[in-house]
Amino acid sequence: MKVIFVGSNPSNKNTDPDIPFLGTKSHTVLMSWIKAMNVTDYELMNVWSRPTPKNRGLNAKEIKLGSTWLKTALGNLIVPYIVVALGKTAEKSCKLASINALTLPHPSPRNLLTNDKKMINLLLNSNRKTIESLRKNA
Repeated sequence: MKVIFVGSNPSNKNTDPDIPFLGTKSHTVLMSWIKAMNVTDYELMNVWSRPTPKNRGLNAKEIKLGSTWLKTALGNLIVPYIVVALGKTAEKSCKLASINALTLPHPSPRNLLTNDKKMINLLLNSNRKTIESLRKNA
């Protein structure tokens, strides 16, 4: 069962617009989280496909449009999948699209939640167990 990690929108520092997070510190953090959760079959995607001016967060209209796109993109997948929303914006987009998603904080180093290693480890362990359980029962 594929795990799809959903972010909000690419950073201006993203080195490849087709691969979310690539070339950013968030990518390094996210890859360490994916490894810690023992996930090997995964995909990265964003709710919004292009950077916003000055890396601002998505506005309500963009979140709504992104959630519609997300629902369509995931609806077109043939393989079973588990969604992990990265941050509040991705989580909100998933909820608007009626997609059940596990959640993690956004992996940006600017996100102070990522500094709380104990909390992050608890979340990673919880998500790892849930993913393992969902895969076993699929």
